[in-house]
Amino acid sequence: MEKRLPDAEQKILIGVAAVEELLKSSKTDASQMTGKWNEIREQSFASPVMKELAQLRPLLKLTIDRGLHEAVQASRDRMNKGNAPVPPSSGKAGITLPIARDIHRDAEELLGFAQEIQSVGEAVAWTLKVNRHIESLEFDIGNAPARVGAYVDDMKLMSASLVDIRRKANQALENYSRNQGSLPELRGEMERYLTQTMTMKYKTQNAAVSLVNTSKYLEPEAGYVIPATELKRMEVLAEYWKDGKNLYPLLRQDIADGVARWAPHPKAKWANYLESKKEFNKVYAPLLQGNLFQGIPLFEGKKYTELSNVVLDTETTLRTVLAAIAGEEKNVEIRRNALVQDTVLTRKEQEEIRKLEAMYGPQREKSLQNAVYKAAGGYAKVVELERFLENSDIKDGAYAKVKEELDALLKRRHPEQRAADSAMQTFYKQLPEAQKRVDAIIADHAKRKKDLGLQPVLNEAKLAKEKQFDTLKPRSQW
Repeated sequence: MEKRLPDAEQKILIGVAAVEELLKSSKTDASQMTGKWNEIREQSFASPVMKELAQLRPLLKLTIDRGLHEAVQASRDRMNKGNAPVPPSSGKAGITLPIARDIHRDAEELLGFAQEIQSVGEAVAWTLKVNRHIESLEFDIGNAPARVGAYVDDMKLMSASLVDIRRKANQALENYSRNQGSLPELRGEMERYLTQTMTMKYKTQNAAVSLVNTSKYLEPEAGYVIPATELKRMEVLAEYWKDGKNLYPLLRQDIADGVARWAPHPKAKWANYLESKKEFNKVYAPLLQGNLFQGIPLFEGKKYTELSNVVLDTETTLRTVLAAIAGEEKNVEIRRNALVQDTVLTRKEQEEIRKLEAMYGPQREKSLQNAVYKAAGGYAKVVELERFLENSDIKDGAYAKVKEELDALLKRRHPEQRAADSAMQTFYKQLPEAQKRVDAIIADHAKRKKDLGLQPVLNEAKLAKEKQFDTLKPRSQW
């Protein structure tokens, strides 16, 4: 037993040093973190020598109790015979009962410490999570110049080109009647500008999609955020580690010191995470806040989804010039007004569809459904009332009141339930008309664009699916 105790202490000391290295690690592979922790635990805190020590502890206690009993009996016998009592012995040569008690106490405390300190597994798992967050943030930070800079450079070049093309196109529109002799040359110039403009239009459309998707990708999801409760737990563990010697006064000093060295690591790791987050927010703030094109003429202040509209104005002017050059002088003003009006109508149609999607889309449907399920406390309130009735021994006025309240909830007569059901029912009742309106908008838009020789930009809208909603039946989810 005496030999096993130092062996166990040495195993734990090795494990403590290994854990310190693990908590300082920046690795993001689970096998190198939680997997390594399991290996350390098996080799140190739950090693065979620790298990053997745990098995021998009750045997040693039994031996101590027997030795004490024998010593007391021997003392009584000697006193009865008139002899002085002898010092107590454990029954083992060279080990007195006090020494045996000390060994047992040391072993008991060492085993308790080894069991309790395994909570460090939580810190290892937390460190792995923080490491992965830091790695993800640093990856995004490293890619920021390519993601952000390329868009800014493209919009600067396109802005300068569009300003120049607009100026020349407007001059040509004003002066085409005086340039009859150079109309073919002017047509060729305007067609080259139109080709450039269309290229820029497609680039802005692609940029808009990419910027919107990049913004969504960079926005943190629920699973990406580290809950404050986890950080609090790490702070509690850190205080526990620092107080190890007071909690286990018989513990070897070098083991207690090793555990205390763990304490700063979670806080340091969290500080690294905050620094990465700070840098991430700094480099991506213009993109996420919609200020990426600050200071760039034509594109400054535009939403990403509106970038192509900037090019559309130039396209409209160029097509008007080309229409005039092609011999449609009498229709120039009509054509231009039609194109301008088409632009205005398209924006209105887009806005109306966005409003209909907001009022009758899947998100609105989900919000109303949640209100139905949660009205008047929802399922949790029903369970609470049912348990009250089941556990009530006295059928008094309170019992009757709860029963009445439960009956009202089950039959969905509560004012909140009625209001939520009514809103849901109204939603589905009005949904077909909303769909008809969307279809009409898209059809009118397509016809107008076809008449103008343009491709439609409105093809579909995301509305909820039509379905029946019976407010008289309890929700099937209950």
